[in-house]
Amino acid sequence: MRYANFDPQEKLLLKHFMNNIRAGDKKRIQNAIIYECHISFTAYRKWIRGLSLPKPENQIIIDRVAERFGYGMVYSSR
Repeated sequence: MRYANFDPQEKLLLKHFMNNIRAGDKKRIQNAIIYECHISFTAYRKWIRGLSLPKPENQIIIDRVAERFGYGMVYSSR
């Protein structure tokens, strides 16, 4: 996990994404990200709060999860 000495816009991408999805999808997407990235809920919360960034391979997984639920990519669209 990388810590927050990076661009402020970049560290909040996941938070903005999760805040702008349908309420019914939120828990399912959260669970999919945690399961597929093999992380704890605590690590997920750090990503959401902007305290750390997902590794590049986890960013790819997050993009795949977002696309699977019918949303645009979170990280690769930059």
